[in-house]
Amino acid sequence: MFSIVSIQPQVATALKQFSLILQGTRALSTENWSRQKRCRNLQRRRGKGDAHTAQVNFLDDILTLSQHPENLSVQELSPLSCGPTNRRLGSDSYVSTPTFFENKHGFEELNLIKPAPLILTSCRTTPSFLLRTSRLHHSSIRQFYIRREGPSDLEKDDFEQQGLKEMKKMVEGQNSVLKELADLSSQRLSQSKHLLKQQQLRNLQEKYATLLSQVKDIKVKNSTLSNAIPVFTYITAIIVLAIIIIHTMESKKSKTFSVVSKEMIQEKFSDVHGMDEAKEDMIDVVKFLQNPEAFNHVGAKIPKGILLEGPPGVGKTMLARAVAGEAGVPFIFASGSEFEEIWVGVGATRVRELMETARKIAPCIVFIDEIDSLASNRTHSLYTTEAANQTLNQLLTELDGFKSMNGIILIAATNRKEVLDPAILRPGRLDMHITVQRPDLKGREEIFKQYLRKVKHDPKINITHLALSTRGFTGADISSMVNQAALKAANDGQTLVNMNHLNFAKDKILMGSEKKTRTPDEEVNWSTAIHEAGHTLIGMESRTASMHVYKVTIKSRGGNHSLGHTQFLPKTELYDESRAQMLADLDICMGGRVAEEIIFGANEVTTGAHSDLKTATSIAKDMVMRYGMSEVLGTRVYSEKDLQMLSPKAKKEIDDEVNKLLQDSYNRAKDLLTKKKDQLTKLAEGLMKYETLDMEEVRQILEGKEVVRT
Repeated sequence: MFSIVSIQPQVATALKQFSLILQGTRALSTENWSRQKRCRNLQRRRGKGDAHTAQVNFLDDILTLSQHPENLSVQELSPLSCGPTNRRLGSDSYVSTPTFFENKHGFEELNLIKPAPLILTSCRTTPSFLLRTSRLHHSSIRQFYIRREGPSDLEKDDFEQQGLKEMKKMVEGQNSVLKELADLSSQRLSQSKHLLKQQQLRNLQEKYATLLSQVKDIKVKNSTLSNAIPVFTYITAIIVLAIIIIHTMESKKSKTFSVVSKEMIQEKFSDVHGMDEAKEDMIDVVKFLQNPEAFNHVGAKIPKGILLEGPPGVGKTMLARAVAGEAGVPFIFASGSEFEEIWVGVGATRVRELMETARKIAPCIVFIDEIDSLASNRTHSLYTTEAANQTLNQLLTELDGFKSMNGIILIAATNRKEVLDPAILRPGRLDMHITVQRPDLKGREEIFKQYLRKVKHDPKINITHLALSTRGFTGADISSMVNQAALKAANDGQTLVNMNHLNFAKDKILMGSEKKTRTPDEEVNWSTAIHEAGHTLIGMESRTASMHVYKVTIKSRGGNHSLGHTQFLPKTELYDESRAQMLADLDICMGGRVAEEIIFGANEVTTGAHSDLKTATSIAKDMVMRYGMSEVLGTRVYSEKDLQMLSPKAKKEIDDEVNKLLQDSYNRAKDLLTKKKDQLTKLAEGLMKYETLDMEEVRQILEGKEVVRT
């Protein structure tokens, strides 16, 4: 239920003021009603009488204004100027004025109504006389009655306008009060929210404080263990850091080279084979180390440095040791990769230590292996700094600086001469450049003899055959081959290394380890046998081939991922190759694919010829682009870079020549194997039976003889 007490004080005050204004307006509107009531009561008190007498008395009272109120309005006086009427004037009606002008404005227009002339008499004018004169002189005037409710129009308008103004003021005041109330409510709402947040924060702080107290209690309970763990961690970190620093300082101070006294060097020139030219160049170095006065007497200067260049395993280190052994001087050995460290300046320091040690024990030989890791080209890129080149700068200064190099010869070895810095290759530093190549046939025979002397072997071993079958082998390869043959002999329970052991070791190096069993799929084995038989027949029938068949097998080897393998060996030591020999090599490569096509058909050929076709394409491209063996293009040489700049027509000509060589080789192999189809099938059947055949066994099968194995 609505109550003034239940709302705000400001609103209650505004409503009270509004109520007072309404009461005042109501009192003003009812004032005229009270006046009319007094007049009617006065008429009743005069009693009953003649109607005419009563009317005359009433008019007399009105004219004399004896009973009329003081504040009588114009509308209330209007019946005096009206004519007689028989209609009764009620309490809620009045007689209109004679004109519209007076009805509208409240006063009469003098130009429109002329009053009747008054008769001046000395006697007192009575009301009856006035009535008679009014009848004589009163003109006809239109009269109408208007029903009124309450006060007159003017008073009502004034009251209404005043009430509306008061109402409007009150409404505006009420709106302002309500607006202030709304603002106050929003402020109180925001304050309430703020207080709520503060209360929530206080609650959270209390909970957090509770948790902190609990954690502190737990820490207090485990204070001993919690304090021990960080202390132990810090101590461990300090110890590890100290160990790293000590190890780094020790490695910085430690020598990266080893000094071998002359008594410990056993190698001589007689132990070095397959590099006769290199040994002859080193003889002068040995003579200088043995008798330097003879060279100084005539003013000759021995080279300060010698660069040995060659593939890995050819014996560069052995040659340097042999020089020191022949001269009878100490030998200092170091590796180029041992100089550099993460610390700036360490490499330069180690170079200085190396040369200082060499000056103390001079005359001597300083050998640096893999010098390309130490003296490679200096760069000035964003990824390198000047500190990275300090080691090389120090080495250059030691070789050709103010300090003397008397009695010290630096021998450096590398297999990548092209990456060395030009400053170290100039005369005055590495004066002599000696190329150490792979051993030739004679050198391989001597190397086999040298290593076979170290093991117990069968004197019937054919060393020349071994040397022929190991073309391209280095001294390290031959040493490994002899060692694997000795291991095979020991595993077999043999006391001597024989030819079979050496062949086993050679096949293992060339073709990889042999599987114990062949592929279980016989169809695949038969396809492999046909394929390998095609290679074998082409190789045996070709008169211009530089190689002959050594061994053929349908067992897979670990060195390559093929299902079978045909091994060819050179007939003699090869130094170059003719066009006819290269065409024969192409025919041998095509033999496997052609044999499959002849036996199985064009749609049944396999992917086993992938490596053969790749090799054949490489040979044909070399003949056309590198060796000038094309009849159309002539002797011009084309590199891979040139192909990018050639016109489409020139590229097409090169492709056409390569394709022509390959297609001609394919046709020659197909013609030959078509004629030898029976021998092809016979050799494939022998492979299916024996799995592996050597050259002699292949001949026996082709001649129709039985293969005898012990």
